[in-house]
Amino acid sequence: PLRWRLRPANPKTWIVASAYLLLAVATLSLLWAADRGVGVRAWFRLIEGVALFFLLATSSVRWLALARAGALAAAVQGVVAVEQFFVQSVPASTALGMAAQSADRLGASVVELSDGRWLRAYGTLPHPNILAGFLAMGILLAAYWYGAPLTPRRASPSRERRVSVKPDRSTLVPPLPRGLPADEVGRGVGGEGGYLDRVLALVCGLIAAVGLVLTFSRTGVAAVALGFLAALLAASRGSARWRLVRFVGWIALVLAATAA
Repeated sequence: PLRWRLRPANPKTWIVASAYLLLAVATLSLLWAADRGVGVRAWFRLIEGVALFFLLATSSVRWLALARAGALAAAVQGVVAVEQFFVQSVPASTALGMAAQSADRLGASVVELSDGRWLRAYGTLPHPNILAGFLAMGILLAAYWYGAPLTPRRASPSRERRVSVKPDRSTLVPPLPRGLPADEVGRGVGGEGGYLDRVLALVCGLIAAVGLVLTFSRTGVAAVALGFLAALLAASRGSARWRLVRFVGWIALVLAATAA
């Protein structure tokens, strides 16, 4: 009898098929869209997002470098969000494409509390919910950055040559640790997966978490929670999962303290 395979040989097949299915559904939805012009503009934005996804998936850029860039960008947006919330205004900026917003202006995204209206943080983005999605992505990228394994520092060839008149080539490069690819050797403290990297990843994640709370976006917090849950289920047992648990604990503590 025939047996249907629920999982293809290559797990990336599911991702590619899902992207094509999303594009197909979005294209068909234009047929019954109430406003065809708005639908087409949203469809083009979706095309851009899928194209960016395939560009990153097929590029030779290391994922850890992308995680660093995303986490640092989220930290910058988090700092802007904190400043906007305490000042309770968003300055207009033509260069950044920001419109002026304030809590007493009609049309601004605010939250009604017992002590009055509070402006939600916009960052440099058009809406607080968009900022929340960006910060949620940055927090998850910071978790990936924080969980990168430590790698040893490569010995300095010039130092080896000063010690020995005729250096042995085998002494210039340390042996590869088990399970470590060759291009990952030589990243010490402050390099890829170093202790300084973990500190920076944690700081970026904490700043982004504070900014996420100030957007007052429940969907953004839920996205971070689901992302952490998926990462914990997918993480291997041992030190990798323990690092992720520590990161999640710090983020949860900051979220609770800021929300209080």
